[in-house]
Amino acid sequence: MVLRFSPACIVRTVMDKLAIEVNLAGSQRTLSRPQEEQLERSLFRLAAAAGGKRGPPPATRLLDASGLPLAPDTRAIDAWSSAALLEVGDEQQFAVLFDPPEVETLELPWAPLVGVPLLPRVSCRCCQPDQVDVHWERRAGEAEWQTIARGLRYVPTAEDVGCELRLTATPPAPASLVANAAAAATAATASPTVDTPPATDTPPPPCLEALRRQLLLEPTAASLPRPHLRERIAVLEAARASHVGDADGGGGGGGGFRVLSYNLLADAHRHRWDDPRDGIHTYCAPALTAAARRLPRLLEEVLAFRADVLCLQEVDRNWWEVFWRPQLEDAGFSAHFSNKRNKDSQEGVAVAVRTSALELLEVREMPLSLRSPPAVLAPFLAAQPGTAAGVAALPSVGQLVLLREASGA
Repeated sequence: MVLRFSPACIVRTVMDKLAIEVNLAGSQRTLSRPQEEQLERSLFRLAAAAGGKRGPPPATRLLDASGLPLAPDTRAIDAWSSAALLEVGDEQQFAVLFDPPEVETLELPWAPLVGVPLLPRVSCRCCQPDQVDVHWERRAGEAEWQTIARGLRYVPTAEDVGCELRLTATPPAPASLVANAAAAATAATASPTVDTPPATDTPPPPCLEALRRQLLLEPTAASLPRPHLRERIAVLEAARASHVGDADGGGGGGGGFRVLSYNLLADAHRHRWDDPRDGIHTYCAPALTAAARRLPRLLEEVLAFRADVLCLQEVDRNWWEVFWRPQLEDAGFSAHFSNKRNKDSQEGVAVAVRTSALELLEVREMPLSLRSPPAVLAPFLAAQPGTAAGVAALPSVGQLVLLREASGA
């Protein structure tokens, strides 16, 4: 019994139910059945769905790995978890995949930019992201797709400029298919007449198509020339190199460290930028202020300064988890985000420390509202109750950071 090239019947355990997903009568169907019911009830419902309104339901059987039918009075959970093949009528066969490893979501919400790592977010069921095979491909125009990398991280190069990128996340093969492939290989060794496909890097069998995810990215952009930025950084590097014991630019070593303060302009406020009446960035096309294209260029600039400590303001709360935190950690930083005190606020501040130079020992969050103003301001605020109420309600927050020079820095 060869399951590898059969379409799939995917069975998932959901609470106390079985979600049975299979293509019947030309349409994808998902049946929810009690785990404790007898198998014959599940098969009856499948047969009814396959037969539709045109005639009697087809004979439906569930077979184990040996090709033997499972008893109709078997508990559904026991039957489906041990099944290998579902037969619907005389012609339809489906490989049964019970709670198989699968990729539920594959996300990469920013545009490719040369030099900025692409770090897709992968969420899985019944497996871990590091078990997923991520396959990267490139295509120029109408040319064929070309494999360029594998893994959960890819850094676009100059060769990618103007090309589309495609990534495919494939989970590990279900145990039932692995066992079946081994059985088929054993049978092929014993009987040369068995037609066994060669083990090559071919597309996954049809029964695995529903378990993987694929993304098509927009064409890769090149970094823009930034002569003034290069000049500023050159001056900083020259100053750093002039300090005795710090010419290697690595921070620490008794030569001090570099701190960069940068306002990222939280994407949550973008509606204020692009308003044609009073927006602050109406000179810039909205396509360029979109986070998917703006954030990779911001990251490129922030990292270009080669700072040891990054103090970031107006950090968008949603983009922190999706983009900034993984990118900063990938670049060698330990990072901490603090949202503003207003529960509805969509932005805050963040500190990131290069771990090769400094250790981030402690971060304390400090509300910056003046509920208890210093003595020098108390008389003024007492005379201005409106102002006093305003500064007391400020949602701003600060971070107090304790650092230590990294050992070996």
